[in-house]
Amino acid sequence: MLLPGNHLVTVTGIDGVTSLEVAPDGVRIAMIFGDELLKFGAISWQEGIRQGQPNVMIAFSPFWVQSLFSLQGLTWYGADNVITLANPGPTPSVIEYPVNGGNSTTIPAVPGMASISASSGSALITSLSSNHMQADASLTGTWFPLTSPGSSPVYPG
Repeated sequence: MLLPGNHLVTVTGIDGVTSLEVAPDGVRIAMIFGDELLKFGAISWQEGIRQGQPNVMIAFSPFWVQSLFSLQGLTWYGADNVITLANPGPTPSVIEYPVNGGNSTTIPAVPGMASISASSGSALITSLSSNHMQADASLTGTWFPLTSPGSSPVYPG
């Protein structure tokens, strides 16, 4: 992890992670291990070996998801929900998971989805394999095309 002033910090406890997203609060994280395991955790800062150089530790939540699909992407939607993209391409799957272990919700997907991005109070955005993007303002699967081409949607922050 790179901190302001070009200070490197060692992050421990996340071997095997293929995708990682930090929650808007900067404390919680969602991680995909391999392509089928979704885990949640919390970031804790601890004094490092060298004075003034902290270590970052990850404390895992007891809640995790073993997916039946090949998870390829994830994004936080608000403070307490993560949205995953599985099986990108012709038959994708988009699922919203509450980080407290509640029931998941499937969001209707569109063929060709390649990535996904979200921000609380904003539309869910997906890039398509055709270098176009679509948005869903209500998480109901009512996707509409965005006018500008693009391939990697992200929200600031």
